[in-house]
Amino acid sequence: MFLIKRLSTADCHQAEHEIIDLLKQLSDKPIMFSEVIEANHSYHIGAYRDGAVVGLIMATYMVGWYGNRLYLDGVVVDTNHRRQGCLQAMMMCVETLAVELNCKTIDFTSSRHNAKKAYAKLGFETLTTAFRKKIN
Repeated sequence: MFLIKRLSTADCHQAEHEIIDLLKQLSDKPIMFSEVIEANHSYHIGAYRDGAVVGLIMATYMVGWYGNRLYLDGVVVDTNHRRQGCLQAMMMCVETLAVELNCKTIDFTSSRHNAKKAYAKLGFETLTTAFRKKIN
């Protein structure tokens, strides 16, 4: 069983090392921890097991012309805790947050093709276009 909760800024700072270790499973890029944690429209959903953070969803609330949306900047579950319901439990919390914020959609991109089935089971559809231009 996982304890799922919306993380406060204080929660994030308290679990900073655990969170950074999780984020390293997503990417080897430098992590802008404080800037993200302190951002106004930034939300974090954490999954705890035995007092340790083992899953994290980072979300940004966006106001748009065609409706508000929640954009997931990162979704990660520790490799030792995958396939145990952690992702599903965190996504339920994300959906509750999206409803509270009056969002029309929850959007994200994933380069993990093996996670595609898991997201489909949660009701996400695959979109075919994504574009990116690196600035720095």
